[in-house]
Amino acid sequence: MFTKLIPSALILLLSACSNSQSPAFQEDRQPEDRDQYSGAEGLVQLQKDQSYLMKKELTDQCMKAKVDLAMALTDNNEAQIEVQTDLISRTCI
Repeated sequence: MFTKLIPSALILLLSACSNSQSPAFQEDRQPEDRDQYSGAEGLVQLQKDQSYLMKKELTDQCMKAKVDLAMALTDNNEAQIEVQTDLISRTCI
């Protein structure tokens, strides 16, 4: 029961502390470059940005593993083929 109250209390606390003159987050910046969030709207955007950044990191890892797999296949490197195949299965969604 308390775990359901904590996010609600956090949102209320952040919205009470927010300054109506300042934006909730830095809309003119990319998610990678944002470092200031305020209020409930800022908290929502922070969660969206974190989700985006996690997906982006997985996508980048997936692409790198695919390139490395292609190189391992070219070199007929069985150990690297196995490593990259495993990495692809974990990161490519």
